[in-house]
Amino acid sequence: MLIEAAKRGDKKAFESIVDRYHNELYYTALGILRSGWDALDVC
Repeated sequence: MLIEAAKRGDKKAFESIVDRYHNELYYTALGILRSGWDALDVC
């Protein structure tokens, strides 16, 4: 499981998690903050 591997320090697993959820996080933050720059800061 990626999360367990990331918790053990596996950098590739962490990168995979970030890649998988980055867009979803960005658009959620954008909807709340209404600022592209602030949404990027959150991400």
